[in-house]
Amino acid sequence: MKIENFSMKDYGEIIQIWKASGINMGSSDSKEEIEIVFHRNPELFLVGKIDDEIISVVIGGFDGRRGYI
Repeated sequence: MKIENFSMKDYGEIIQIWKASGINMGSSDSKEEIEIVFHRNPELFLVGKIDDEIISVVIGGFDGRRGYI
């Protein structure tokens, strides 16, 4: 698996992964909201790929005091 930085062009693929895994989707998963999270901490938003197909996603966050995964 190759780990890469997320790009907004990956949005459709990560949504498909989340839906296929049974994750409940909400308004915070809209393209606009994901873009806000991505621009806030781009270095903490990663995808795992095998043969250029996204197979995993991790989103990290940091508010100046606490970190989240």
